[in-house]
Amino acid sequence: MGKGGKKSYKNNAYRGIPVQNQLFNKLSELIVRARDNKPNIIGITEVKPKVNRYKPSKAEYSLPEVGNYKMYEKNLETDEGRGLLLYIDSNLESTEVNMEAQFQENIFIKIKLNQNDKLLIGLIYRSPSNNTKEYNDKLTELISEATQKGFSHILIMGDFNYPAIDWEIWNTKGDNENSIENRFLESIQENFLFQHTTKPTRWRGTDTPHTLDLILTNEEEMINNLEYMSPLGKSDHCQYGVTKSKSKTREGIGDLHTDPDDTKSPKTDDDKEKAEILSEYFASVFTQEPDDEIPVPNPINIENELTELIINKDMIMKHLKKLKIDKSPGPDKLHPRLLRETMESIAEPLSLIFNQSLNEKTVPKEWKNALVSAIFKKGNKSQAKNYRPVSLTSVVCKILEKIIENI
Repeated sequence: MGKGGKKSYKNNAYRGIPVQNQLFNKLSELIVRARDNKPNIIGITEVKPKVNRYKPSKAEYSLPEVGNYKMYEKNLETDEGRGLLLYIDSNLESTEVNMEAQFQENIFIKIKLNQNDKLLIGLIYRSPSNNTKEYNDKLTELISEATQKGFSHILIMGDFNYPAIDWEIWNTKGDNENSIENRFLESIQENFLFQHTTKPTRWRGTDTPHTLDLILTNEEEMINNLEYMSPLGKSDHCQYGVTKSKSKTREGIGDLHTDPDDTKSPKTDDDKEKAEILSEYFASVFTQEPDDEIPVPNPINIENELTELIINKDMIMKHLKKLKIDKSPGPDKLHPRLLRETMESIAEPLSLIFNQSLNEKTVPKEWKNALVSAIFKKGNKSQAKNYRPVSLTSVVCKILEKIIENI
């Protein structure tokens, strides 16, 4: 994550250091390792000891000996939870993101990569002693909320304490489909996240090693190198270092003037306000067709009438196989990856929907909606009038259109 470059990441962009059972006694070792590795980001879980004989203040957790870091904390000076710490390089523009989900042990930080691009960093601790459905549902709600914030890049790390999950095959031990582990796995898949930790991160004595500390991202290629390191002090959890090298980031929309025609009007960097400005402008230039009756054209002599069109499973399978799984879903949230991986099961039901749609001369209302993106044309990037709308529609609807087109 470049300290000076607008569109580049440097090595050691992210580094997570999970430390268990009291950080304060391990601070000196952490300082030495941080000096050597010079990470931009340090994440620490279970900062406080299980038995709070001594409670260090926030100031005692600062790292002035290492460099200039901005410190974010959760439950550090309270009796709740085990405490979380995130250190962010002060050369990076960072602000805390408040989450509505009721899961308590989390910190989320927004990092501005350049004018138009933002990264969401999350740190989470899940207590292994709380296996209630309510507690774990709050965690999955938190993850879903994070993925729906509109960030182009998401990285969530932490100690999730799911020893029953085998991350090499993305499966759980046992046959209980309603287990908390299975529900967590489903949440990761439903939100199209990738999990990068495959080796055990926790071991103690003769206990079976487990992969408890996870790294979740919304981009499979986000992680360039994952390094497993020895624990701090007598911790039974290893450190892991994450390096990201990327030449270019995806850009969004920069600050916009509130009045599309006035460059002297105030600017906003709020994503919701920018979306409303663009929506209002696009609507203002939309051509409104008259409401009166549509004129009837002159009769056309039809020599070859279109015969009844029947769509079968094989036609649909042909197009499902060609889907590019890295493309985005439409407003119905049916991702191309999901459609292609389940094509054997969904091809027949889709044929029923397609044929009914043709017979009734109508389409499901969800197919009439679109996700609209603003594409820059030319001129001043801070004026909404210099953008054009591009619509993203249902992938399933596009398959029907292609079948009809090719007949």
